[in-house]
Amino acid sequence: MEFAKQVIFSKSKEEIIQKTNEKEVLLLDIGRSEYDSDMKERSLHFDNIKSIIGNDRVLHINAGNNSFEYDYNLQFITTTFSRQRLDKSQLILVKRLKHIYKETKRLKIYSKADLKNIKYSLQIFFLDYKCWDNFFSSGNFKSLIIINNFGKEGLIAAAKKYNIKVIELQHGLIIKESVPYVFNLPETEKKHGYLFPDIFLAYGSYWKKFLLKGSEYSEHQIKVLGKSTFNNNKGPKLNKDIKIENKNTIVILVTTQYNLHNSFIKYIKSIKRKVIENNLMLIIKPHPLEHSALYKSLEIKDKILITTKPIAQLFEITNILISSYSTTLFEAFDNNIPCYCIKADNFENYAESIIETGIAKHISLGEIPKLNNVGESKISKNEIYDSFNKELLLSEVN
Repeated sequence: MEFAKQVIFSKSKEEIIQKTNEKEVLLLDIGRSEYDSDMKERSLHFDNIKSIIGNDRVLHINAGNNSFEYDYNLQFITTTFSRQRLDKSQLILVKRLKHIYKETKRLKIYSKADLKNIKYSLQIFFLDYKCWDNFFSSGNFKSLIIINNFGKEGLIAAAKKYNIKVIELQHGLIIKESVPYVFNLPETEKKHGYLFPDIFLAYGSYWKKFLLKGSEYSEHQIKVLGKSTFNNNKGPKLNKDIKIENKNTIVILVTTQYNLHNSFIKYIKSIKRKVIENNLMLIIKPHPLEHSALYKSLEIKDKILITTKPIAQLFEITNILISSYSTTLFEAFDNNIPCYCIKADNFENYAESIIETGIAKHISLGEIPKLNNVGESKISKNEIYDSFNKELLLSEVN
């Protein structure tokens, strides 16, 4: 049985290697998607990226179980390239990591739980590194494009071994609580080539200034790529699903946050009666990684509904946005929509960081937001989102 598996995986590996030899740019997709105006599932970040760079130059690996087109699933890649025996360099790395763990343990400053987590993290790092070391050894990649650098240290280390340029695209919010992006090190330890991407492509100058408060990047490593235009799937099909009979209806859009559904459900239940009794409509758009079924019990015909429609379409009919901590708030602000933040359980400080910018106000349980009750932002719109710079993207991958 094991021999049969080895034969199958060996064949898979040969097929993958043959395909990767033809590609220059690797896109690693975390599996976020949304539906366009034709209700077709699309890769949130990478649809247009591929078309700009050239589909023939790009290998698209997807970490999710999506129905959109991609070359390989991440699990298939990791299974295929993790089955090889350790080579000499990998054995040396194992010894180094064991030594690091022993020295860390000898310091006696960490609890048993901390040491367990450190050991686990080192194991995960090595397994990821081994997979990508094997994968890159047979390819000709020049660039790797990712979103979210944290948790990808093994991948980044392997890419650096093969002189593959690691580019991170901003995918969402960066605030002072975003430790992987504003990680503070002593001055003597800063910018020493830790396992971070070589280049970070930000939405706008506001995010670049924020990143420079941390230790991950020097100024020349952060470039403003601009706002992705991939999500602006405006089209005529919205009103087929969302009908607003009364033109005076105030539409409140609630964009949820992954794993915080309990807080959002609690808030929505607290205003449910007021929505029913007043000229209001509540539209709930679940986070791309959430199941809509979590909110199904809240639906009331013509009053509270759930949708996966593109955010750009929803903004066309939205009067007020409610979220927690998300770039959706910045996008709504960019579209002149008043914004409010729920202080979700255990993430109150995240919402507070948004509120401090002035783009949104806090909303409490039972409170209906007001159209004219939002203060002025401390940030200008042109700092948040710049126009998308295709030439910059091409220059970075070429």
